[in-house]
Amino acid sequence: MVGKWINLLGDVKPGLSRAVLMFNPDTAPFFDPYYRSFKAAPQQSAVEVDVAHVRTAGEIESTIARLGNEQNSRLILGSDIFLVNMRDPIIKLANERGVLTISAYRQFVAEGPMDPIPGTLVGAQVHM
Repeated sequence: MVGKWINLLGDVKPGLSRAVLMFNPDTAPFFDPYYRSFKAAPQQSAVEVDVAHVRTAGEIESTIARLGNEQNSRLILGSDIFLVNMRDPIIKLANERGVLTISAYRQFVAEGPMDPIPGTLVGAQVHM
């Protein structure tokens, strides 16, 4: 799924060189093994993918702030109930910092300035 999201983010705003998969390892522990297997597999893209473990609003803020200072970086929100519960500050911070964001959860599209990606159930917050 992450590979498909990377392609979608690149389609929405070309020039993607780095993507960060953000999740709380306490509420979504399945992402660490998935990430390790993703990194071990032959890569179809030149995009660097990293992980951001977040457990607090401060860690979310610092992750989004860091991405806002990096050109051609995007944020992938893991399927994580913690992130769904933190969606208001995530949407606000991503919008303020101009961070292109993708999520599998409809709430991020419905409640924030994210644009749905045609033909998918995901949305991307686009700042051109």
